[in-house]
Amino acid sequence: MFTKLLTLLLFISCSSIDESKIKGKTDAELLYNQAKALSDKKSYTVALEKIALIRSKYPYSYYATPAELLSADILFKQANYLEAATSYHVFKELHPRYKDMDYVLFKIAESYYKQMPPTSDRDISMTQRAIRSYGEFLARFPNSENKKVALEHLEECKKMVISKERNIADFYFKTKNYQAARYRYLHMANRFKESDISNYSKMKVVETSYLLKDYPMCLNYIKMFASTLNKDATKSADGYVSKCSEKMKK
Repeated sequence: MFTKLLTLLLFISCSSIDESKIKGKTDAELLYNQAKALSDKKSYTVALEKIALIRSKYPYSYYATPAELLSADILFKQANYLEAATSYHVFKELHPRYKDMDYVLFKIAESYYKQMPPTSDRDISMTQRAIRSYGEFLARFPNSENKKVALEHLEECKKMVISKERNIADFYFKTKNYQAARYRYLHMANRFKESDISNYSKMKVVETSYLLKDYPMCLNYIKMFASTLNKDATKSADGYVSKCSEKMKK
């Protein structure tokens, strides 16, 4: 019992602040500095109360804008990622010329990234939103200090999308729905430029064409893809050239 009480007291002391030590030239600045300090101490509820006071009492203060962003940051820290994404989006629309817009765009992308499913067999809509958001961030701020993290997370997102697309195409192939499989593999071949998935999908287009007995298109696809195939895929393609040519002679 004593140990639990001591732990509780330690938690309270660590999560609270001495507001008398926090200064501000104006009431709005004081409230903002208090909210920031409380957020840093993970006292999110009290911090949001301070932000609410800024919004209600000093809506035209200089500190009203950073207070809005701090509110979104608190939602992110609380793992309320969907609400955080919405808050960052609203901030972006209301303050398009904000001096640290690179941070806002990065946090939007991170909010979607945090909502990614653990595996690609689930809904990956948030993954796709993350990809679009990272793309906008990197296009607008290619030299941002968050670039490295953004690129790493973007790569994870792309791998999940590729996995999703491949699993769907492979399912059609395994169930011998070759028409649907070819359509999906062709979509992948046109969409993904990464070497492994590009060569895989292109050769599956060739293979499904052969299995559909569409030998002229099998040869046309080989001709279309020839210059982009790696060594192993080229060898496999040569085999299909022979097989398709033989079938067309009969």
